[in-house]
Amino acid sequence: MPDAIHSPRADPLLPTNEASVTKQMPDRDPGSPWLTVRGAALRALCSEATVLREAREKRLRGFKIGGRRCWRFLKDDVDRWLMQRVEPVESVPHPDDTQAR
Repeated sequence: MPDAIHSPRADPLLPTNEASVTKQMPDRDPGSPWLTVRGAALRALCSEATVLREAREKRLRGFKIGGRRCWRFLKDDVDRWLMQRVEPVESVPHPDDTQAR
């Protein structure tokens, strides 16, 4: 019986086909400026649906690769989109900061 450690199914990070690469390993090359939908969502701390909606509405710059289903985003574009969407919050002083010492 083969050792489970060497089995590709034993490691969930090892893809079994090209489709699973996108699902399990969204950004295999950390040095690459490109992100998948999942990678962009992780970077922006939002859902994949939000990333796709914003891209379709052309509020987030994205690129369709190889047809209509495979999107890629540049890290800088995701960061720029996120900075445009943030709303400044007025800081409220902490109760300890208002007491005289």
